[in-house]
Amino acid sequence: MMMMMMMMMVVVMMMLVVMMMMMMMIMVVVVVMMMVVMMMMVVMMMIMMRIILMMMRRRRRERRRRVMESFIHGWLWIGDL
Repeated sequence: MMMMMMMMMVVVMMMLVVMMMMMMMIMVVVVVMMMVVMMMMVVMMMIMMRIILMMMRRRRRERRRRVMESFIHGWLWIGDL
């Protein structure tokens, strides 16, 4: 009887350890994924800033504004439809 109890305890302990390890693995994976996403977001923001700066430097604001206006007018036209 005592041996059975000991065996059960050992099995339970092993299961707990395995569960803990699994949880740790999952946590590590989640953290890594979050880090990758953050890095991607930073890179995207840098690219966007660079594009905006290039646009500002080129001074093609007039054409860009016209494009935006036509886009807005198109949306309004779609809305009217």
